[in-house]
Amino acid sequence: MIDRDTMERTIHQAYDARQRGDHAGVVACFAPNATYRMVGKSHLLGDMPLGPVDAVSAIGGLIDQFAFPQLNLAALLIDGNRAAVHVEMHAVATGSGRESASELLDLWTFDDEGKVTDITEFADTALIGHMLLGG
Repeated sequence: MIDRDTMERTIHQAYDARQRGDHAGVVACFAPNATYRMVGKSHLLGDMPLGPVDAVSAIGGLIDQFAFPQLNLAALLIDGNRAAVHVEMHAVATGSGRESASELLDLWTFDDEGKVTDITEFADTALIGHMLLGG
């Protein structure tokens, strides 16, 4: 069974790498065949797949589309091999230059080796769509 400290370290490592735009640093946190799902309506997000999809490619795409100059882990709750992470951040869409403050709630699942097997993300999909597509 994975321990709480390993989960916390992995979560911080992943968000730190995400903020730096470090694809390899994020990938190092994930188990093979890990999945990612954004909860929302796909018609609001253009061609962004909501999932569940391959976590490494989905998060890599998000890194390419959004910079997070400010990112704060506001709350972290761990229960067994799962974690809920409340994130406060300032995001910039790299294509449009649109920026906004927002919040996320990410639900993480870990394997026994401390690698992430699944992330389900709750985000403001209307805001994401606006930042990517305008309107």
